[in-house]
Amino acid sequence: MGDLAASMGNREYVWAHSFRFSQIVRTRSLLAQQGSLTDTAQSITGHAQPSHASAAGLIQAENLVESINQHHDEPLDIKLSTETRTPLRPITIAAALDAGTLKYLPGHRLADDHIEAELPGRAQLSIIGVEELNGELTHESRKISQLVFANAYPLGRLSEPGDVIFATGAHAGAMVDEVGSAVVLYPARILRINARNPNGLLPEVLARDASDLPGTWRQCLVRRMHDGAQPTLSGALAAVAAERRRLAVRLQQLDELSGLLVDGAVHGSFSVLNFGMTTEGTS
Repeated sequence: MGDLAASMGNREYVWAHSFRFSQIVRTRSLLAQQGSLTDTAQSITGHAQPSHASAAGLIQAENLVESINQHHDEPLDIKLSTETRTPLRPITIAAALDAGTLKYLPGHRLADDHIEAELPGRAQLSIIGVEELNGELTHESRKISQLVFANAYPLGRLSEPGDVIFATGAHAGAMVDEVGSAVVLYPARILRINARNPNGLLPEVLARDASDLPGTWRQCLVRRMHDGAQPTLSGALAAVAAERRRLAVRLQQLDELSGLLVDGAVHGSFSVLNFGMTTEGTS
């Protein structure tokens, strides 16, 4: 009676229950046909069943997506379902380097007078260092002349799209360089996934695992994914990243507006008219 009682509970209770004689199947996956309504359900025999922890994570993620989309003109198009495949075992960074799955590239030591702000009309390369990784500086805020870099650093190498730029210890942080062609400033460094032999590694997952690496980072474990699950995860994370960039721009605009409102009102340049105030008629 345990399965039957659980099936009559609410959503959280259903997903938290470990069914012995039945399984959870979403209504949208039912097939209108004779025979079994859930052909897809037959294929999971012998595969990993959702654990209590994974079911709770699914519910939490779905609730968060719903909450984010509740008051949004352009909702995130993210759909989730239970995973039935056994997860791949994590691998140490050292093992991935030895197997050729990962490549390590050190950062560059640049002279201070070679680092400059963006100059219109000047051929420049973006610089990514620990300040960009930790959010102390915005991306694209530091540059180096292409000519200076070519002449002063003849052995210098640029990042490539998909590179994971990271730092360890007190400067720990990581990000995926989606654009490439950047100069990585030491102590930031690069982990580059072998596109021909990724062995389950994904830049976004690697960056998350590398965001808090200690000094002995080569012995740390990084997670891997089945190839079939990678494109959808990458697409969902790209949508989340785009929304974060949009919100970052809006937050910057709101901060600027706050300063202008205070300065204008205090200095007498303008006044704010009845914001949020209502007037009642008198009789």
